[in-house]
Amino acid sequence: MSRRIKKKDAISLEQNKNKSFNDSNSEKNNKKPLVENIAIIGGLIGLLGAFIGLITAIITFVPNIVAFFKPDNNAPSIPSSSIPFSSSPLNILVPLYVNPGGNGFDLWNEIIDSSNNVPITVIVNPSRGGWSLPSGIGSCPESIYNDAITKLLDSGVKTIGYVDTQEGKRDINQVKADIDIYLNCYHVNGVFIESKYAATKENFNYYYALFWYTRHTAGAIDRVPQPLFFLGAGNNPSNEYYTEITFDTAVIFDGVSSPAWADYSLNNYTNKKHLGEPYTYTAALIHSAPDITTMQFDINKAVERHINYIYVTDDVMNNPWDSLPSYWRSEVDYIREINSNLQSTAQP
Repeated sequence: MSRRIKKKDAISLEQNKNKSFNDSNSEKNNKKPLVENIAIIGGLIGLLGAFIGLITAIITFVPNIVAFFKPDNNAPSIPSSSIPFSSSPLNILVPLYVNPGGNGFDLWNEIIDSSNNVPITVIVNPSRGGWSLPSGIGSCPESIYNDAITKLLDSGVKTIGYVDTQEGKRDINQVKADIDIYLNCYHVNGVFIESKYAATKENFNYYYALFWYTRHTAGAIDRVPQPLFFLGAGNNPSNEYYTEITFDTAVIFDGVSSPAWADYSLNNYTNKKHLGEPYTYTAALIHSAPDITTMQFDINKAVERHINYIYVTDDVMNNPWDSLPSYWRSEVDYIREINSNLQSTAQP
């Protein structure tokens, strides 16, 4: 009897062990799908993250790759409704105060390439390019500028030489000697006479004498072809400069983009000049315009004010004329569109 009980207890114990083992396996088997599901979900989340990363990379890098091969990687799409109407073609007046050698070589070539799209006049200034005009009447210096200026002229880019007057205080004979060097040695199209806000009534005779000398030699013989005379006034010259016609083109603004250019006021003579009273041109040189939108706004203002020559750059002081703007091609394209608008409107 005692043995049977023990045997029965042993069987029962073995059955309980098997039951516990089976229950444990059953519990493990129940947990296994849950673990697998979690792993699958984790994998899917990983794939989703990789897919999102791929899309982000495409969005980020593909436009840059396309832009790299695109001829004009700065040109925005310009809605036709935003392009203003100009009563006369716009010219770009570039103060190219950069030595044509070394890194400056590409800038000079960029000007030449762009001149096929818009009319461009370049102000060359050796004194800001690391080289100075020698003093002395009749001197014809040889420098890196000789070939560079010839290349501009041969490419149809109007070229004028920078002459400083030290605000009307420089000896006028020294100024005339510089004019002679540009016209007789470099054979440029004209000169840019820098007055730096000194085109006042008191200095009128000084600048008028330079205008006369540029058009004629000392013996009053007409220079042929007739040189251009750009007056770098920097602001509105006094009325005498308009009534006596003391320039072909006056730079009536030379300064920062905003708010100076946006709030700028023209004098009465400048406002009337587009009606032929008198027949002169005006120009604006605008620096520190940070982006394409600002550049377009500044050019639109120039069109509104009947400006004939314009240049806008994101370069800043102390020398905002030692490079081309980062949006140079966009600026060329925008002015080309303005001029195309004029031509299409002028068609019969």
